Amino acid sequence: MGAIGKIQPETIINITPEVTGEVVELPVKEGDRVKKGSLLIRIKPDAYIAAKERALANLEAARANLNMSKANFEKVESEFKRMEELFKKGLSSTQEYESIKALYLSNRSQVEAQSANVKQAEAMLKEAIENLSKTAIYSPIDGVISKLNVKLGERVLGSGFSQGTLLMQVADMLRMEAIVEV
Repeated sequence: MGAIGKIQPETIINITPEVTGEVVELPVKEGDRVKKGSLLIRIKPDAYIAAKERALANLEAARANLNMSKANFEKVESEFKRMEELFKKGLSSTQEYESIKALYLSNRSQVEAQSANVKQAEAMLKEAIENLSKTAIYSPIDGVISKLNVKLGERVLGSGFSQGTLLMQVADMLRMEAIVEV
């Protein structure tokens, strides 16, 4: 007695983009053998390069603002310490002391705010670099392109939009399984 069924690869991996854009490089076609780490598709990186450059510029500006705030704070801090000594000795008025103390506290808060801006700008740069790296998709396994759903020049949606566009499938043809009805 025989059984009817089908033989299929044990491992089939769906390839979907994490970023949105136009397919500008597609060096594979259905049926091609691919090695793990070989380029499968490249999405136009221009917008992601620009986002990275903007994020880098924002980080540089945030660092410059932080340095300026630190310099102002150091100047005000030394004035505050000097005024504090004079106040303790009774050589300055309460009004003068309170005025420089308020300026000191304000400048200290400004340094803290600028430090937070630098951290935020660093995070934005890291995200921009990560998104740029996602414009190139490489094969996760040695296998065969068993299904190809896109063409060069086509616009694809990243996984931020539901599941993203199913670009292709890569199948490991060395390990097969039989599905039979008994």
